[in-house]
Amino acid sequence: MDGLDRSLLAKANEQCLDPAFRNAVWRHLGYRNDARGLPALSTRIHPRDQMLQHSLRHFHEVNRSLSQYFNVALQQHNSAQQVFRRVLGAPKEKHRLLDFACGYGRLLRFLTLSQPLEESVVRFGPIPK
Repeated sequence: MDGLDRSLLAKANEQCLDPAFRNAVWRHLGYRNDARGLPALSTRIHPRDQMLQHSLRHFHEVNRSLSQYFNVALQQHNSAQQVFRRVLGAPKEKHRLLDFACGYGRLLRFLTLSQPLEESVVRFGPIPK
C-alpha cells in the first residue's frame, strides 16, 4: 500500500462502523422518504479503496480523511441526482442505472438508497481482512 500507515486504515475502518458516525452520515444525506431508513446505509469502506487511502496518506489523520471521503461522496450523490432529474425527469420504475467498474462504491452506497429496495441490486465481493 506504498506509504500508507496501516494503523490509520484500521482506525478509519473502526470509526466507520461506529453507530454515531453512521448516524452523522445519514443526517447529512438528508433522505426523508426512504422507507428502509438508516439500517440500509453502509458506511463500511473497502480497505483497498484508493480514495480513502489517498486521503489517509495526504492528511495522516483519520477524522479529516473520513470527512473528506464522505463529503465528496455526498457531493457526487447530490450532483448525480440533479443530473438524473434534469435528464430523466421525475423518477420512474423503468429508469435503471448501471454503476460499472467505478471503484469501491463511494457513490454507489448512496445511489442505492435512492432506489426502491426491490430495484437496488448491489453485488460486492467479500471484503478481505
